[in-house]
This record gives sequence, structure tokens and C-alpha cells, in this order.
Amino acid sequence: MIPSRPLGKKRAPLYLVTFAGVLLLLFCCFVLLLSLSQFSRGKFEKAAGSLREAFGVGRLVPLPLRPPDNIKGGTGFQQGIVLVRLKEEMGHLLTGLLNSGDAELLETEQGLLLRLDDGILFESGTFVVRDEIKPLLQQLTRLLVGMPNMIYVVGHTDDQSSLQDNWSRSALYAAALVHFFATEGGLDVRRLEVRGMGQYAPRADNGTAEGRAKNRRIELIAARETLSAAVPRTVDKRPVVEPKQPAVFSPGVKP
Repeated sequence: MIPSRPLGKKRAPLYLVTFAGVLLLLFCCFVLLLSLSQFSRGKFEKAAGSLREAFGVGRLVPLPLRPPDNIKGGTGFQQGIVLVRLKEEMGHLLTGLLNSGDAELLETEQGLLLRLDDGILFESGTFVVRDEIKPLLQQLTRLLVGMPNMIYVVGHTDDQSSLQDNWSRSALYAAALVHFFATEGGLDVRRLEVRGMGQYAPRADNGTAEGRAKNRRIELIAARETLSAAVPRTVDKRPVVEPKQPAVFSPGVKP
């Protein structure tokens, strides 16, 4: 037998209880969003100060973007921060070239790679940097001066000339840009490295004019490796061998 409810008392349907709970949660979310939209920096600093005192932290020390000198090459985390910030600044500086397709900015395992078409860098048929691009290159150099990373400048060509010419052209294009960075930009020459790849790292098919234009390029690599880590590997560590019997030459006597 089903028990009867007392007369005059009606219970609300169960779905209304669930609905009321959902409305309460939505109201709490609305209040939270409203409080975030009316953010007060002064109140935040006051609250942050209270938290620092509670946890015994005197002040917050920002992480330096430049690795300390006593750390060879800096940590991978620090170098990652340096390159991320550099990518943001270079992207802002080169917006026009990036949008037009004359430049490309990529992250690689080696570091941050900036790819530039040689047509916007050099006068046609020469290794002379164009006057129109010099102000932009000087601004780019100012970004690179403030970091310790090695800078690799790599030249590439198409396959329309002889092998020897392509090797020479690619190296000379890279050397011309390095010379500009060192003389007009003030970059430390020890951080600069010239590389000539000739025709052996094409981006596109050399069978078309469009493909050949893409292959004629300069790549600027801000490496993860820093100067302090790169210099020791260039030192010749071979032992010096003294001659057993030094040769002595006298005037008029044949050796």
C-alpha cells in the first residue's frame, strides 16, 4: 500500500532541485568573471605582498634572458627563453617581409632560422647589400647584439652555374652579409660564421624559374649554441711536436 502524503504539503519536482543547482553555479561563474574584469592592480599587489610575507619570500627575481657567464652556453631552458623572445621581436620587425613571402621565420633543432630571398638583399648580379634593406638589417642587428648566441649565415644557390661557381657564390653572399653585420651593425665577429651550401640544399625544383628563385636565398640561424661554448671547440688541441734536430741555415749554404 502506497503511503499517502499529508494534505496541504506539496514537494517540488526533483528536476527543479537540479535546475536550481545549475543556476547557482552559473551565478558563481558570473560573479567570478565580473570580479576578474574589474581587476585592481593595487589590490593585487597588496594581496601578492601578503602572500610573499606568508611564505617568507622577500622579493621575486626575474629569470635573466641572457645566460650567466659562468654557465657555458646556458641551460636549455634559458636558451629556449632567449630564442622565443627573439622570434617574437623578429616577427614584429619583419612583418612586411613575412606577409609578402620574401622572408620565413622557423624554429629548428639548431635554433631560430630566418630565411631571406637574395633578391631583396643584394643588388642584381652583385654581392652589394641594397640600400633599401640596410635600415631593416641594422634593426635586426640590434636584436642580435644583445644575445650571446652564435650566428650562422648560410648561402644557397640554384644549379644554373658550374659547381665551383655555385660554391663561391653561396659563400660570397653569406660573407657579404656577415661583413655588413660586423662593420655596420657592430656584431662580435667571433659570433659570426659563414657557410656556403652551393646548390646542394634546394627548397624547390630547379627545373622552374619559380623554384630557382626560392633556392637562391640566405639563411640566418640564431643557434642554441653560445660563443662561450663554441670557442673551445675551435681551439687546436693537438700537441706541439718539437723537431729533434732544428735545421740551421747559413748564408751561402744550401739546406
